[in-house]
Amino acid sequence: MNKFTSSLLLATSMFFSVSASAYIIQGSAFAGTDVGNLDTLLSQTTGLANSNPVTETNWINSVLDPDTSFVVKTEDVDYFATDSATVFAFQLHSEPGYFLIKNARWWALLENNASADWGVVDFSLLDKGFKLPDLKDMEISHVSEFGKYAQVPEPSSLLIFGLGLLGLYAARRRTQKS
Repeated sequence: MNKFTSSLLLATSMFFSVSASAYIIQGSAFAGTDVGNLDTLLSQTTGLANSNPVTETNWINSVLDPDTSFVVKTEDVDYFATDSATVFAFQLHSEPGYFLIKNARWWALLENNASADWGVVDFSLLDKGFKLPDLKDMEISHVSEFGKYAQVPEPSSLLIFGLGLLGLYAARRRTQKS
């Protein structure tokens, strides 16, 4: 094997041996649970007047695609320490495309791209005002989950459902005639 081929094989193996780092929950009922990698921090704000689904959805739609829709809000969030001192994880309920975390007057929007069941956040990446000086004493007042796509309006989904039933009826009549 010549020097060029050896170098090419080494470079290729280094390229494909990307480290697959994931975070593991420590010291709780979920100890040992692999929660995946970090979710992507998209934006932060202190500029919302209040925290209700309409206000939060409007802010998120100003940052993202205007078709993002509110799914669920969870209060009293249990978050868990991971094997990294500044990374915490919490369960998500709707496998959202995006989620928002709130603490006092600070909101952070993240894209859920690592694990659909877990929010994984590195609090050292957030604005200083978002977290308390000691991460162990931090609080998340709530997590709001958002879908990546707009919900189908009810009349349209009923129309599609009705057309499906009509098609089943027609297929059954056709098989009974033969």
